[in-house]
Order: sequence, then structure tokens, then C-alpha cells
Amino acid sequence: MNRLTRCRPLLLLTVAASLAVAFAVGLAPAHAAQAETPGVDATCSTLSVKPKGFAAKGEVRVTIDGEVQTEGTDDGWRSFTGSFTGVYRFDPVLEHEYTVEVNSFGADSAGRDFSDGEGYDASYTGPTTPCAPVEITASGSNCVSDTRVDKMTLNLEISELRRSTTYLVEVLAHDEVVTHFQFRTAPVVQKTFSGLTAGERYEVRVTDQSDDALSSRTSVLIPGCAAPIALDATATSCATPGSAPAIVAELSGLVDGRSYEARLTPGDRVQAVSGSAADSTLTFGDLEPGTGYVVTVTDDAAPRSVTSDPIDVAECATAPVEGPGTSTPGAGTGSGNGNGAGTGSEGSTPPVDAPGTASPDAETGSEGTPAVTAPTGTAGVPVGELTPVLADGAGPAWADAAITGGTDAANNSGLAWTGVSVAAPVLLGGGAAALLLGLVLVALHRRARHTAGE
Repeated sequence: MNRLTRCRPLLLLTVAASLAVAFAVGLAPAHAAQAETPGVDATCSTLSVKPKGFAAKGEVRVTIDGEVQTEGTDDGWRSFTGSFTGVYRFDPVLEHEYTVEVNSFGADSAGRDFSDGEGYDASYTGPTTPCAPVEITASGSNCVSDTRVDKMTLNLEISELRRSTTYLVEVLAHDEVVTHFQFRTAPVVQKTFSGLTAGERYEVRVTDQSDDALSSRTSVLIPGCAAPIALDATATSCATPGSAPAIVAELSGLVDGRSYEARLTPGDRVQAVSGSAADSTLTFGDLEPGTGYVVTVTDDAAPRSVTSDPIDVAECATAPVEGPGTSTPGAGTGSGNGNGAGTGSEGSTPPVDAPGTASPDAETGSEGTPAVTAPTGTAGVPVGELTPVLADGAGPAWADAAITGGTDAANNSGLAWTGVSVAAPVLLGGGAAALLLGLVLVALHRRARHTAGE
């Protein structure tokens, strides 16, 4: 048996299978091989109507914002065979209402009559969503050294782009275009521009070349290069009872576009600082008296920082507290118009008058004259030695005094002074008072002896 004879049964089976498949395909309905699709697609700027596969003809009607867009019959139906292509544009920044009706003349539909939902007859309606303007996100590179001041980059991300739309991107400095590029991509594009300068502000402009209403622009500052920071921190005052002492930090040398962090320790309190101004003043309040603080300022994006010397918030010295002084009442003796001499001990506060006492008049029962005021003084400050007041200029009052009255020599009761002036107080220091008292006692003793001799 040759080779052809062995393969003959296999060939016969293959031919039979092929004929069966061809026969089945020939018997299949024509519309099953060519499915009808309405092809309706709405965006923020266009309505696309592309029905196809309608072998038995059909018709379409398109209405936007109440106006029929298709031309054909009096009621707006446009007939077609096989397929139809219609693209309708409208204002992309506004919302629009649309209706698309597709009428299939196929046998499984209602024929030439339109019956939505029967066979391939269908309608599509809805509002459009307005287009958003182009969105631009821009950021500049970080300059940590002056040697790279003119080697900066600008990174862009552009979104909300529309299909089949051409865009132009421009980078401007001082209203002059320094670089640009054009593209036709959606929905997001990223682009980097190099060779730009630190500390320079650039404008980025993206133009939608089919509709300028959807164009956008933004401004971006490439921060200046990092630089040394000057810091001067001081405490405002000492801490008095009820006060809230604070530390004031004066910063200078800040760079526009850079950001900083100021930290107070202990307490770990932080304040953010912008370099939009070259100088800045910070205040840290509600501090603890008797505590040493340190302020540290750090560049957020560069290895640069400065720390203050320790700052002590001291408590204020306690002010002297005034209190009442003490004095010893003076003892007054005498009969008739007697007078008393008051003495007082020295106090630490303003003087307090020491009241003297006087014995009642022995014969008439009337009270004697008020006691003489005793001097006092502040702590540690002597009053000084003062001389007694003279009665008539002839000598001390007690030297010319004459004693008249009773005869009780033992205790001098009932005795009265005459010729003594008490109109003015006698201001005496401690030593003068003791001397005066001794002389008075001597005079009393001599008078007593004289009376006894009589």
C-alpha cells in the first residue's frame, strides 16, 4: 500500500467537514453576520453618531438643545444604507441636552415605523458634562548650593486634556518665552524643562488650540539657593507673679521660596516660617521661670540650621513687703495739767504714733494734757540726737521748773510742774531721752529734800 492510499480516508473526512461548515454559513441569516450597532458617543465637546451594520437600510435623527441636526425628511429623519457618520460639536464649557434616534428597517424591527426598543430601533438621550479647563501642576527643583543656581528644572504635569486636540505649552520669564513644546496626547502629559534659574518666577501657559476657553496658565517660583540664617533670640523680661514671660526670635537672611522650621526646646514647640520675606520675628510665650531655653531654625530642604545660645528666663527679684511697725505706749504722769512722754521702738515700716497716757488731775479730776509723741524711724536708720525745746530761751525747760503741790516726798504724788512749756513736742533720740529722765529724777529728789527740810 502506497502513501497516498493510506491518507485517502483522512482527506475524505477533511473535505466533508469543510463542506458542512460552508453549508451552515450559507444558511445563517444575513443580519446575524452584520450586527447593527448605533455607535452613539457623547463627550464634553462633541456628539458622535456612527450607526453601522444596517444592511436593510435605516434612518437616524439627531437633536441637540432642541434643534434637529440631521437633514432629510420634514421631521428630521435622515436615511442611510449600511452605516452613517455624523460628528456634532458644541460649546465645551456648557452643558447640552441631546437625543439620538436610530430606526432600523430590518424585519425584526417595526419596518419603516420607529418603535423604540423593538428590534434595533433605539433612542439615546442625556446631558453632556462641560469640559474642564486644562489643569497644570508645576514644581521647581531645589537649589542647595550657589554653584547650581542656573541648572534648575521645572517639572510639569498637565491633565484634563481632550482627545484629538493639539496643545501648546510655553514657559515665560518676564513676559518672554524661554522654552516651549507642542503635543497631541490625552489625558495626562508630564514634561520637564531644564536650564532654568533659582530664585526666578516663571509663568507656564498651556493653550488648547481648538478652544481657547479651555486653556490655562499658572505661575511658579523656583526657590532661591539655600543660604546661612541669622538668629537673635532674647527673653522679653523676668517673670513676675501673674506674668507670662516670652522669648522673641529675630530671623534674617531667609530666602524667598524656601520654608523653615523654628523649634523651642525644652517643650519641643515648633513654628513654620516662610521665606517670602527676608526677615521674620517669632514669639514663644508661656515659659517656665528659671528654665533655660534654646531656639533652633532649620531649612526644610537643605542641610542648613542655626541654634541660639541658651536663654534663661529668670524670676524677678521679690520687692520688699511693707508691714505694720510696733511702738510702746508712753507713760504720762502728773496732776492737774499733767503731760506724758511717749516712747516707741523702731520699726521696719512707716512710723506709728505711740500714744502716751496722763494721770487725772488729783484735785479737780480733769484729765491731763495729751502725751508727747515719741519719734520712730525706719529699720537701721537712727533718728539722731535732738535737743529739748526751750521754754523761754533761758535754758532747758526742766532747769527752771518749780515744783509745787503736795508733800508726799516718797513717791512725788500730787506734784505738778510749773513753768514747763508743753505746746511743742520734745523730739529726742534714745540717748537724749535717758539723760533727760535722769535730770528730772535728780530735780524731783532735790525738791523732795527741800520740802522735807521746811
